[in-house]
Amino acid sequence: MKRQLFLLALFFVLAPGYGQFQATMKNAYSGEEKIYKVLSDGENYRYEFTENGQTGILIFRPAENKTFLLMPEKKTFLTRACDDMYTLMNDPVQGSLHFADPKDVSEKITGHEKLSGYDCVKKAYYMTYDNGEKVLTNVVWFSEDLNFPLKITFGPEQKVRMVLSDIKKWNPVKGYFKIPGGYTEVDDRGRPVIPEPPAPTHWTTRTVQLPFQGAVSRGTVLKFTIGKEGHYKMIAENKTDKPAKIIRSSLRDGKELPENIQGPEKYRTLRLYPGEKIPDTFIWKAGQEIIIRVFEGTMLLHIYFEK
Repeated sequence: MKRQLFLLALFFVLAPGYGQFQATMKNAYSGEEKIYKVLSDGENYRYEFTENGQTGILIFRPAENKTFLLMPEKKTFLTRACDDMYTLMNDPVQGSLHFADPKDVSEKITGHEKLSGYDCVKKAYYMTYDNGEKVLTNVVWFSEDLNFPLKITFGPEQKVRMVLSDIKKWNPVKGYFKIPGGYTEVDDRGRPVIPEPPAPTHWTTRTVQLPFQGAVSRGTVLKFTIGKEGHYKMIAENKTDKPAKIIRSSLRDGKELPENIQGPEKYRTLRLYPGEKIPDTFIWKAGQEIIIRVFEGTMLLHIYFEK
């Protein structure tokens, strides 16, 4: 079964007046262990940590599907979605129930246990494969009093992914879940974010043959058909003084391929700042139609069959 990461659900539904606490969280992932200070106002939550000698803050606003990474020493912040890969790796709360296909995931309440003095509902989650086999993926100990999981284990061996300790009631501090003044938003490469213009209202289609080399500008739809299956190289370069952005899509018989085949749009989007140049390689099949929409600026593209 082909799978892709998918936001199944927020596995807790926050209710006003609940979940106002602070605690210590041990988060284990891919052989690494991180220690977070957790603060929750019952609707949003925040992690504070130190890594490589620098202080970091993660603010989660699930109702908005937004995560913010703040670097206080640099006065910068990075915005992500709650189902973004970075979030899933660093937050066991969001990461625990992000599976490939929600119809293949089942939940079973297996009992009640008390952890750190709090009554918890114990929930087990199973992934069902095409052959009918069920595999245990996560077990969650959820406290209704805190509106937060106190422990999460994962995998058939049920290794500990997350556990809370030193839990105390906390009165939320105003502004703790907002971006402080004086911070600059940056992208995942640490560059100040340059706002994007609205999408073009008019598009002009340009049909070409491969190999192709030339400049494409905002409002252009570059279209070509793959003659033979194989590896194709695309070199994108921005020689202008403003950002340029393209989104690539794959079609078959005039219909766009589903995301589980061509990948989510965010992974098919390329935005280059002035002076940037990025090469990429794709495996395209004969008869496949490729379209590249230019949403911003002007980009130089060189696309060819890689022998």
